[in-house]
Amino acid sequence: MTNNELLIAISDVIDRKFKEELTPLKDDVQTLKGDVQTLKGDVQTLKDDVCIMKGKIQILEEDMQS
Repeated sequence: MTNNELLIAISDVIDRKFKEELTPLKDDVQTLKGDVQTLKGDVQTLKDDVCIMKGKIQILEEDMQS
């Protein structure tokens, strides 16, 4: 086996090992991205709810002053 063939074989082994290690990390990142999107939606819902509550509190304060 020539040096070039050995280098190619080593490169192939490294590539396979890298892909084996990288695939679970990619999956974890995808899961995290989904979780972040869910959290963003939940935060937006909370913001909307707080705005509604602020409006209702303002109405109650006005009613109490009357």
